[in-house]
Amino acid sequence: MRGGALEPCPRPSVPEGSGDGVRLEGLNSLMARTLIFVGLVILALGLVLLAFPKALAWFGALPGDLRYERGGTRVFVPITSMIVVSVLLTFLLNGVLWLLRRF
Repeated sequence: MRGGALEPCPRPSVPEGSGDGVRLEGLNSLMARTLIFVGLVILALGLVLLAFPKALAWFGALPGDLRYERGGTRVFVPITSMIVVSVLLTFLLNGVLWLLRRF
């Protein structure tokens, strides 16, 4: 470094045909499929809630869900509801992964 000028760092050389592009294309394809799947799940959940507005009325009303209200302060901690959601999502995602591995 002379006179306060910064020198660029040398880029590491990558041999031709090393396959880096193939890995990136595969990663982009996986990312695209994952985003499409997540979008379809969100769409399905939205349609269910639109058709059945009381479908999630149980959320927050289970024993073990904590509520605190005093004055202008409200605190809500849905411990039991989140455990139920976690168990349901675990079964759902394991089922989807099982199906994807079979086909």
